[in-house]
Amino acid sequence: MSNLPGQRIFLGFVTLAVVLVVGYGIYVVGSPAEQRLLKIDARRVSDLQNISQTIDTYWGMIKELPGTLEDLQGSRSYYVQSIHDPATQKAYGYQVVDGNRYQLCAVFATDSSQREQGVPRRYPAKVWDHGTGRTCFDLEAQAPGTGPLREAPASTSPLKVR
Repeated sequence: MSNLPGQRIFLGFVTLAVVLVVGYGIYVVGSPAEQRLLKIDARRVSDLQNISQTIDTYWGMIKELPGTLEDLQGSRSYYVQSIHDPATQKAYGYQVVDGNRYQLCAVFATDSSQREQGVPRRYPAKVWDHGTGRTCFDLEAQAPGTGPLREAPASTSPLKVR
């Protein structure tokens, strides 16, 4: 019976250590809700990239921009995975500016500049950087294989639209 107080102290330390490790893990990685928002925003960026590449294919074949994102669906010559936001199911924003210039817009839940700088991205950083809320990207259609991997024109940047 003399070990009982020692066992309680040891159990208390082990419990405290487990709570601290779990708390630190949530602090470093983020809560499950934060991770879900990051994953949804990564999907939005992936969708916008796919739409942009499909617009490039459309431009290369027809030499004009599609009137709407719906024009990109249903063709065997080019394929867009999704034109709808994964969380709201609303269509992404799309607007022809002029010639081969257009805007793609989405509503983001997170700010991409808040992510850790050392984490590699699956997309060119400057083009798809976004804040929270509605963000529009100024892009130029180009025939596939004729330009760099969707680097932003020097004079444009993502627009924060309210």
